[in-house]
This record gives sequence, C-alpha cells and structure tokens, in this order.
Amino acid sequence: MKLIENKNIFKNSTFFALLPKEQKIVPVKFNSSVKYEELMNLENQKKILLNNINSFAMNDICEHTLLWGAKGCGKSTLIKLAVKKVSMERKKIKLIEVFSLNLDFLADLCFILSNYDYKFILFIDDINFNKLDDNFKYFKSLIEGSILSSSQNIKFFVTSNLRNLSINSDDQKNLNDLEIREIRENNLSLVDRFGCKISFYDFDQEKYLNVVNFYLHKFSIKATEKTEKLAIQWSIQKGNFSGRTALQFAKNYLLNEP
Repeated sequence: MKLIENKNIFKNSTFFALLPKEQKIVPVKFNSSVKYEELMNLENQKKILLNNINSFAMNDICEHTLLWGAKGCGKSTLIKLAVKKVSMERKKIKLIEVFSLNLDFLADLCFILSNYDYKFILFIDDINFNKLDDNFKYFKSLIEGSILSSSQNIKFFVTSNLRNLSINSDDQKNLNDLEIREIRENNLSLVDRFGCKISFYDFDQEKYLNVVNFYLHKFSIKATEKTEKLAIQWSIQKGNFSGRTALQFAKNYLLNEP
C-alpha cells in the first residue's frame, strides 16, 4: 500500500484527505462559508482547541482531542478553521481527514507519517462503533498502547455526537446486562485516551436568534419580527437551536423570500 505517492506532497498544502478507493492521500482545497471569528457562542471551545493546536505546532505538549455534543454546533468546522488559523504562522501543521469507515488504513498511515518532519492532525468526523466492529480495539490501540502511538508528530482529533462514543442501541437488543456493561467500559476506556475533551451544546433561543441575526446582517438582510418568527419556525422543523440551523435559515431566507 503506497498511500503517499509524492514525498513533497505536504510542502504547499495544509488540508488533505485519504481516498479509500484510490488508497492515497491527496491535497484538498478547504473553503468555508463561515470564518473562524464568526463561530459564535463557542469562546471557551475555541480557546481550548486553539491552545492545543498551537502547542502541537510549536513542538510542545498536545493531547488527542475529542469534540462531542449536539449536532450542528460547529465541532468539525471549528477544527478545520482552527487548523487554518494556526497554519498561517506555523506551516508545519497539517490536517488529514480519514473517514470513519476507513480506520483500517490508520496503522499504515501512522507509520508513514512518523517519518515526515511535519505535525499531523488525523481528523475523523462523526466516529461511531458497533459491537462487532474490529476497528474499535484497533483504533484504541493506535491512540495509546501501540508502538505506533508513540509518534510525537501525530495526533487524533475526533468528533462525535455521543460523549462516550457509545455503540448503536440496536446492537444491544440481544445482549445481557454483563455484555452491555463490558461494552460500556470498553467505550469509556477509549474515551479516556483522549486527553482533551471539548463539549458542545445546543444554543438557547436567545443565542440562536443572535446567530440568525448575525448571518442575516452578513447577507444584507434586515432582521425583523417576521424573520424572528420564521427563524423559530425553522428551528422547530430542524429540531434544534444550533449554529448550522441558524445559517441554513439565513441562506434559505436569502434564496426564497422577497
């Protein structure tokens, strides 16, 4: 398996993805409609994550990082925007996205990357496991326990909607209490290997509307009682008060309202 075809691939790019069918790492242009400064109500999360990435880029202490919590609150976006921000000054920081269905590539990737003079964040979005997933123990060992996990230039940054990376509830229907407890303990043993854990929560209505109004202003739309009412109706349809829901509403209003 030759995941990296060009030894100079990391020289001019910051963001990369592992393409499983082609079995290779490729540079990716990262474009976001949201700027780092525009991620609202996440001041504490920003501070923790940025400090961790900055420390990594400067050869200091850094922890494997788990961002968990409500969907649509900016976990994945914050990772990418924070890396982009740090990379403007620290050129050796690189992010490689590995899809959660392709964790079997990780051992080869870690071995290869350990020989490069760069700092690599292996980004896995929305990770989850089931009770039959061989990748669970494999991934746990790679974070801490394997010889490969001793590589100082590689850190895992993972997002999940679940605090303890729990398995699907459907997988537990035919299990007894002892088996369920063992699975939960295994899940916790994986989570414990992340030295940095950052939590995200849905906004309340007031914070949600503040974000809506920010994006409406960005799109040159005046916030009114009508937009507030429609934004609340939109959030009810979506089932949450999140930054993603706020941005989607503003875009939808821009496209469809007179």
